[in-house]
Amino acid sequence: MSLHAAGNGLEDIIVGVPSSVWRCGANQWVMVEVKTPNKSGGVKPSKFTKAQNEWYEKTAGYPRLVVTGPQDAVDQFRRMVG
Repeated sequence: MSLHAAGNGLEDIIVGVPSSVWRCGANQWVMVEVKTPNKSGGVKPSKFTKAQNEWYEKTAGYPRLVVTGPQDAVDQFRRMVG
């Protein structure tokens, strides 16, 4: 579900992941922030707004991804769940 219009630093997308995917056996939500990649393909911390940095500090430890496109999202999610 898209959350991009919510603002206040909240990630762009929330993805529901069923318990069968996680090692812990519980349903989870993964927050996904979509950023434009820099020339090296990564994302510089300076690309985050003040509100995003504050939100990330308040919600440290929750499952989240910062991605630069659809394939990047799939690849990172696969690494996340093992």
